[in-house]
Amino acid sequence: LTLLIFSIMCTGILIVAAAGNNNVMEYPAAYEEVVSVGSVNCFGERSLGSATGEELELMAPGEQILTTGAFGGVLVSSGTSIATAHVTGIASLLWQIDLSCPSDFIRKLMDFSANKYGDSNEYGYGLIDVECAMKNYYKFKKIYERTGSLDNNIELARKSGVLIDNNSEVIVFSDVDYVTGSWLKGEHKSM
Repeated sequence: LTLLIFSIMCTGILIVAAAGNNNVMEYPAAYEEVVSVGSVNCFGERSLGSATGEELELMAPGEQILTTGAFGGVLVSSGTSIATAHVTGIASLLWQIDLSCPSDFIRKLMDFSANKYGDSNEYGYGLIDVECAMKNYYKFKKIYERTGSLDNNIELARKSGVLIDNNSEVIVFSDVDYVTGSWLKGEHKSM
């Protein structure tokens, strides 16, 4: 698996993986080359069980998410796998602006533009924020094209005021309605 991930990284592919739902960082998300995604609820709080640790990179909505189900149906689902789809979606939106951008540019842009709150062991760089990422896209690109690297220059851009950290208030969705249902094996069989 390590060799596969290394060869994928060499080809410029961005790998995004679910951090895990049992309070333990799982693989492949734990690899440094992979964007590991944790889950938050509708209040922006880390989901119960969402993995923590220094490998955690980004957080995304992952509780009570309406999604497609079997046979064209819909269902409400939760977990870091559901959250991962949000990060993948934002990466694809950013990449469509310029398909020639390298994966490390997209990754660092998402990391920088994430809403920074909470402990980094529990929230990584923070909650993904597509609006902030779009606003910072061309500033990031200018820095990247000028130097070929972002690592050393993000801090300089922060100090000069070119780039501003995203410390905006987390949007809370308190009016979320959903219904959950489950069947016990015996009840289902009798039906």
